[in-house]
Amino acid sequence: MTVLLFYALLAGWVFFSIIIIARFTHLLQMEHYHTDSYLKWVLDGGGIKIFSPGRYDKPLHIFSIVIAISIYFSAHRAGLEQSFLVAVPVYWIINNSGKRNLKKAFVITSRVKRLFVILFIIEALSFTLVGNGRAVVSFIVLFAYIQPFFIALANLVSTPVERFLQRGFTKSASAKLAGKKVIAVTGSYGKTGTKEAVAHILETAFPLLKTPGSYNTPMGLCKVVNEKMEPYHELFVTEMGATRRGDIKELCGIAHPSIAVITATGEAHLETFKTVENVAKTKFELADALPDDGLLIYNSDYDAAREIAKGRTQKTITYGFNEGADYTPKNIECSKDGSFFDLATPDGEIKNIRIKLLGKLNVINVTAAFVVGTAVGISPEKLRSAAATLPQMESRLQIIENRGSYLIINDGFNSNIHGAAVAVETLSYFEGYRKILVTPGIVDIGDSHDTINFEFGRTAAKYCDDVLLINERRTASLRNGLLAGKMAKLSITTFDTLAGARKFLDELADEKTVVLFENDLPDHMEKF
Repeated sequence: MTVLLFYALLAGWVFFSIIIIARFTHLLQMEHYHTDSYLKWVLDGGGIKIFSPGRYDKPLHIFSIVIAISIYFSAHRAGLEQSFLVAVPVYWIINNSGKRNLKKAFVITSRVKRLFVILFIIEALSFTLVGNGRAVVSFIVLFAYIQPFFIALANLVSTPVERFLQRGFTKSASAKLAGKKVIAVTGSYGKTGTKEAVAHILETAFPLLKTPGSYNTPMGLCKVVNEKMEPYHELFVTEMGATRRGDIKELCGIAHPSIAVITATGEAHLETFKTVENVAKTKFELADALPDDGLLIYNSDYDAAREIAKGRTQKTITYGFNEGADYTPKNIECSKDGSFFDLATPDGEIKNIRIKLLGKLNVINVTAAFVVGTAVGISPEKLRSAAATLPQMESRLQIIENRGSYLIINDGFNSNIHGAAVAVETLSYFEGYRKILVTPGIVDIGDSHDTINFEFGRTAAKYCDDVLLINERRTASLRNGLLAGKMAKLSITTFDTLAGARKFLDELADEKTVVLFENDLPDHMEKF
């Protein structure tokens, strides 16, 4: 191999490897740096998707691997083979390294930078094991294809370092929260909407800090507290997320809440939790962390929540649609202009509550906020006034005016079967509109995937004129449910990606069309 050809091969495959490293590290980031979840996705076929997004990518990669191995074992290296190895990364980079329409961008955080340093050290040490020229050429190519596993190894090696650094961050955050009243919200779903409603109502009476958006991980919480908590803040309102047992306990060890709100204990993250009972136990880690004089507020519409809440020593208040709850919304009326309801409480009814938000799920979120507001001494009149000014939340039954085209209802944030059923029901508020649902179905529900999506399809068929499905393999059971609900086959269209569905809508939908975007399939799940 000539020197020029060698350096061309080196440059092409190193550049290709850098792109691959960035994309797999992005995936690791989306999996919250859980090596097991990351490797499961890679080995289940997600890795092939990243390497081979194009039609001809897979055979090119196979030939590259075969040629690289043959070069290592053969003294004869044909110029044609070498030229092919130079051409492959150039072809791939030209066709696949352009701007991607990502829903969640890759953020090069301090943790990612530290991961890259460890990854570089591992790869440098690996190269020292390469003995001769043929091996160097082969490993330049083959290293690109084993980057996903180097990243997993680097993540494992970095774990002790990250835990050491996190101890410092958590210690600082806990110190800043000392003396503050902490209200924490968790649940299988509804936690962000409830957290926003709680914070909106409480800030009418108290100076407070809240976590923005869906910040619900230990380092997200610490970042907000360490950077934004001021001495004058009296309250801290946060949500707490979990994908496995112990996650809520870890968050409580930082924040030490005195008021706990548990919104739901249902089918969510069953890929890791396996059962609803495990979900409930994890969510109630928040209740377990309360002090003896703490307050537990939970949605009693869920059997698992009622069962696990029995016998607790803290003061407990329930809310929900069921008659047995302490706080129950009544006389609910929903329209495209918002929702109206009365609220039955232990002290009598609060009448004529109006919110700008769509649907019964927002009603129950505001109900939880009223419970918290009452507990800290805010009057019913102030509660009602604050609720009327509660703004829409992004990607949660959010109405978006799409001037000159179809009306959008964006409910793209981590849908669940209960939320999805209520969301499609909101389409009935839009009389005279053609009603279209765009969805990848319900995801991350483990073995219940087919059953839950079939039922979602049956429900959607009652309210939708047309349904656009994202990802054929993942939506097969949903499609069957739509057909079982008597929806015509011609009214169901399947697309590989959300971008394809949007293009279809731009061409066919008009101003008298309302489109519900229900759930948002993560980038690494599309076309897989």
